[in-house]
Amino acid sequence: MAAEPQPTPVKPSPLQATSRADLLRWLTRSGEPVDSLGRVAGLLGFEELEPLLPSEPASGARMCGNLQFSGPYELTASITVGESAVAPAARFFAVHHREPSRATHTADDYHGPECIRGVAPITDEDLRPLTPGAHLPRVPLVPWPRLWPFLKVALGGDSRAGLDLPRLARQLARGEALRHLPHLKRRRWAPEAVVLIDFAERLLPFWEDFNALCAQLKPLRGALGLRLLKLLEEPGGPCQPWRKPDAPAQDWPALAAGTPLLILGDVGLLEGPDSATRHRWLHFGRQLRSRGVQPTVLAPISSEHLDEDVLKVFDLVCWSADTALRPHRARFMNALEAVDGAQARPVDDLLALLSPAIRIEPELVRAAVRLLDSDSLQAGLEADFWRHPDVAASALGCTLHAASQADHRARFGAHPPALQVALLQLLRQHHGPCHPAVLHEETLTWASLAAPAALAEFAAEIQAAARFMLGTAAAFYQASHHLEEGKVAYARRSLIRAHLGLRENQRYLDVLYAQAWRDALEAGTEVPVTADGLDTREILRALTPPEADPDLRSLVQRGAELWLDGVHFESDPNEILSSNSLLLHWQFAAPAIELERTSITGDTQRTLVPVKQGAQLLTSLDQTLSRLRLLTEQGEIVIESLVRPAWAKTIGRDESDLWCEVEWLGRRVRLPWGRLGDGATWGWQAREGVGVDEFGLYAAFSVKGVSQRCRWIPPGLFLMGSPSGEPRRSDDETLHEVTLSRGYWLADTACTQALWQAVMGANPSRFQDDPAKPVEQVGWSDVQTFLKRLNALVPGLDAGLPSEAQWEYACRAGTTTPFSLGRNITPEQVNYDGNYPYAGGEKALYRQKTVAVGSLPANPWGLYEMQGNVWEWCADWYGTYPDGPQIDPVGPPNGSWRVLRGGSWISSARLCRSAYRFNPPVVANHDFGFRLAPGQRPAGERASRHADGQAQAERAGQAGGSDAGDRKDGLIHRVLGFSRSRVNRGKE
Repeated sequence: MAAEPQPTPVKPSPLQATSRADLLRWLTRSGEPVDSLGRVAGLLGFEELEPLLPSEPASGARMCGNLQFSGPYELTASITVGESAVAPAARFFAVHHREPSRATHTADDYHGPECIRGVAPITDEDLRPLTPGAHLPRVPLVPWPRLWPFLKVALGGDSRAGLDLPRLARQLARGEALRHLPHLKRRRWAPEAVVLIDFAERLLPFWEDFNALCAQLKPLRGALGLRLLKLLEEPGGPCQPWRKPDAPAQDWPALAAGTPLLILGDVGLLEGPDSATRHRWLHFGRQLRSRGVQPTVLAPISSEHLDEDVLKVFDLVCWSADTALRPHRARFMNALEAVDGAQARPVDDLLALLSPAIRIEPELVRAAVRLLDSDSLQAGLEADFWRHPDVAASALGCTLHAASQADHRARFGAHPPALQVALLQLLRQHHGPCHPAVLHEETLTWASLAAPAALAEFAAEIQAAARFMLGTAAAFYQASHHLEEGKVAYARRSLIRAHLGLRENQRYLDVLYAQAWRDALEAGTEVPVTADGLDTREILRALTPPEADPDLRSLVQRGAELWLDGVHFESDPNEILSSNSLLLHWQFAAPAIELERTSITGDTQRTLVPVKQGAQLLTSLDQTLSRLRLLTEQGEIVIESLVRPAWAKTIGRDESDLWCEVEWLGRRVRLPWGRLGDGATWGWQAREGVGVDEFGLYAAFSVKGVSQRCRWIPPGLFLMGSPSGEPRRSDDETLHEVTLSRGYWLADTACTQALWQAVMGANPSRFQDDPAKPVEQVGWSDVQTFLKRLNALVPGLDAGLPSEAQWEYACRAGTTTPFSLGRNITPEQVNYDGNYPYAGGEKALYRQKTVAVGSLPANPWGLYEMQGNVWEWCADWYGTYPDGPQIDPVGPPNGSWRVLRGGSWISSARLCRSAYRFNPPVVANHDFGFRLAPGQRPAGERASRHADGQAQAERAGQAGGSDAGDRKDGLIHRVLGFSRSRVNRGKE
């Protein structure tokens, strides 16, 4: 019996291997306050358990869901989030972008479609045919000079003339016995002949050919003995004399043996080999043969339609100009069976060629067939076209079904440009005498499909067509609600047959769409034809009456709903959630707007919403909504959902603003959400030196007029050190996982000489030609002195040096390559000694000096010159990296040297790598600088405070064991309040 397979053990990740005991160990050893536990627990995959009893709200505050309201009816709502990394992500909604569409036309009163601005409506003069005259002539399937000899053979017989003397001489020379004298044979019309015409509906395109043959045959042969019969029902059934509709039906005549019979039709072949019509014709043919009548069929088909059974019964001739008029034999089918059925069918090429036409008549089809270089017989190709399921045939012609028209038009471009030009010439010749809208629409359709090489010849015609259709749209727009039903029907047909390429390039279709389904669009009901490819904004403008007067309205958030209200709106003081928060004032003139909702999962839904008088609910603002786009005739408004940014302490909304608060320099700075510099984009507006840009949150401080900007670095997890495969790595760069549980501030540049001078009163630097250059020739101890003086000058700054882990995390900025700017660097990116490139790089510029801070490209987090220019001191002692994952490492407790990172202007490129560590003696050098970190107490202060705290705890434990025991029990109870998050539990 086979052993049961054992599951393969899965090695947990370092995060999954941590337990609540590790949380307790970290909390007791780090010296951090208990409140910081939530941050670390969230980063390590834990979530805080719900308390059994909810805490009471603050005195004077009212709670409603996630909203805290101050005062009984004050219009202020906020969410205050603590330090826990698993706080709920409540969503707020605010205008993110708006784009007025009429910046250049605000002075006039025109509110209609831009595409017809200044366009004159068409007049009666414009409706005259473009080329008065005849349409394309009807070309016969086979020219008459070739056809009548065949008819004489099919409807004739042989008669004796004189002796055949040459044949008689040959027989005598061979000594043959003469049984009778040879005579010459002369082909003449048979005294009796019958022509049977099948006017079946499937043969409708060939009825004129049938009639033309009969009309020419009668005077050629003579009417005596000639019977032209129209088949009324099935073969062998009742018939009627040709062109005598009032004549009574008669039974099929009994033909004498040898009577010539010519059948004009397909004997059911076009319906396929299994059709009932074909079987009835076969039965009829066999009856005729049994009575000595050999029927001849003249069929407008190709050899592809033939089958062996039919050829055994009928003498079948393909009625086509590109083949001989003689009967096919059954043995011919052997060659047909060798044809590969997987080849592209010629009828598909014909459908593609004719796809730009909006009206297709038999004359146009026959002319187009002759343009194609096809192996199929012309008549059979024509028959295949009319029988194709994508063709909607009628007595006057046909159109292509809208469902498949786009596919055929997509293949039009595969035809050679010369063939494309020939098709448009046919359309102009055939449809020139029609209503000009037909040819103009076909011209624009053709132009949207044709090759660029084909367009130049008809540039003037294309421009004229565009002007005509825009004039038509202008006339329709002026009529608006009074548009005639016939014009509405025309607009709908135009939209149905307009393919995507035409919709994207011809704006007149936007106006036609609005006029075709105005009632449905204004009511917000479903429209049977999609607006794909059309400009929704133009459609809304086309719905706007010419005499409309825009109305200034307000977009207002009421609880979890978006409302459209008047300029002045009121709240119900008895309902907290009816409080209004103004998002935007906007002008509305069209009777509808388009709403596009995008969920947090990426699903998008579009709806057209009628605009009503008075206050109206537009849509819900639920927590699953990520983005809402409102499109009006005046422009677009984008409303996005926002969660509390990681760097914000509080986010909230009052009657006029969405805002968040940031801690900086010991105070809270409120950033309102509003318009930014360009006026079209909205975001967090800067206040008191604090703001948000493309890199994230920044804040600035100044000393004696010298400003320094700092960046907020979010908490996170990264791999510190370098992988074993990184070129020219050092042995002390062991790769290990580091978690930084809290965000921190870091100067976006190295400390400048100007800032050092403002604080210290002197400048120790070697390169003093520009105060914007980094200060250098400063040792680690010098920096500590500077930081103490700076903190005294700027209360709340509390600046220190970053830890080595903080420095590398910020330097990498989410990258894993040797440099934050990529796998290699150039002097245009980093200031280093270009004579010593990295890993196969080319030698380049060596500046031999520092450069001004911020003059080279920033890394992805907006930090300048983290690599090169000057080495930067870190707070840590140098030491070997510890084994395993680390949380907020601060280096060894003591050592011989402090750590420098980043490389300098005099370094090789290798030393500028993100992972490289430098541990010189603590001295000043002309390439040693630093980058300050607000909120990081100087290392000496931090160590002493931690020591003092530990000593106090130890003394408290000795004085009264119960206090120390209570603290330990409190820590354990706090840690037990966390459990593995659902996501991580699923991976264990």
